[in-house]
Amino acid sequence: MFDSAPDSDAKIMERLRPLQLIVAALALGAVMFLAIVLVMPVEAEDQPTGADKSPIITYVALAHGLASAIAASLFSALLTRYGRGRVVAESAASSASPSFAKTSVLRPDVSDHTSALLGIFFTKTLIAAAIMEGAALFLGIAYMLERETPAVILAAALPVVMLARMPTKDRTKQWVEEQDRRLREEQLGG
Repeated sequence: MFDSAPDSDAKIMERLRPLQLIVAALALGAVMFLAIVLVMPVEAEDQPTGADKSPIITYVALAHGLASAIAASLFSALLTRYGRGRVVAESAASSASPSFAKTSVLRPDVSDHTSALLGIFFTKTLIAAAIMEGAALFLGIAYMLERETPAVILAAALPVVMLARMPTKDRTKQWVEEQDRRLREEQLGG
């Protein structure tokens, strides 16, 4: 069961600070790359002309950017469901066989769901941010090559979304409480 005591808050903050720094670094890295692309001079011979002007890279980058924003959310949900299933399975196995319950870096103490859930939260948040950062960088490259405005707009929007979704103590605590509730329901139902 989720413990909302100060000890639990300390556990959340211990994991949350590094995650916030990583997400901020990913977002700011994309912003810095975009800033460099925006101020980089464009040579006239670098610009496509006539029949070569079709911005195919921009179209692909836009599709990739939108798909990545959707994929980041879907992947987070799938990873959460999978992680919760593993916690339920390991919890059931540890109650059936005490020798299975040995803890390690790869196998957190399953009697304490908070640690396992925080690990899932860290992983799903980090992967979602990395997916969006990759799309923002691709869009920046598309803008650098073809100078199409939609690419730079979406390239700037993705880091903003990443920062808007920045994990906070309250959001993390709510997520852990919700997942712990679901975990208990799955343990009772399974």
